[in-house]
Amino acid sequence: MSQRNKQSNPRAVWVALGLATVLASALALAGCFSTASENTVKPAAPKPVATPAVIESVPVSLEQFKGKVILLDLWATWCGPCRMEIPGFIRLQDKYRDKGLEVVGVSLDPVDSRGQGGAAAVGPFMQKMGINYTIWMVNRFEALGNYPLGQGYPTTYIIGRDGRTVKQYVGAQPEALFENDIKSLL
Repeated sequence: MSQRNKQSNPRAVWVALGLATVLASALALAGCFSTASENTVKPAAPKPVATPAVIESVPVSLEQFKGKVILLDLWATWCGPCRMEIPGFIRLQDKYRDKGLEVVGVSLDPVDSRGQGGAAAVGPFMQKMGINYTIWMVNRFEALGNYPLGQGYPTTYIIGRDGRTVKQYVGAQPEALFENDIKSLL
């Protein structure tokens, strides 16, 4: 073995040892994080409901949520602006459910002839979108009671814990607007 190889050999050993130490540390650290996350109990997210309930009266059905802040959305599966709002409603329900928010969607597919699928389209649509909040359907516009459809789809009501309507919006609105309304009531 030449003198040069003997001199570089200890250096190579130290470099290899250093790399091995770094690698072993990284693997051990990754194992700690992996073990911690596997042992952490996470609350189960509510599973999306596959079938919407058909109700006779929105005001009467809302009574079950007395004392909660309600975001009431009148929508249809065929409505583009309605579809745009749904991911935001899912996030809001996830974020504020434990603080007293209840998002409720009322599908008007059964009563609005513009929808191609009618009531049968709502369940599959809910599954496809991963909707995690309450969805109802009505078979007549009169069932909306004091929450009529505004001048267009969607129409959304923000209802306080006392059951009074705080805001009404017609047309798609940004998630941040709904979140500000909700936070001020929770």
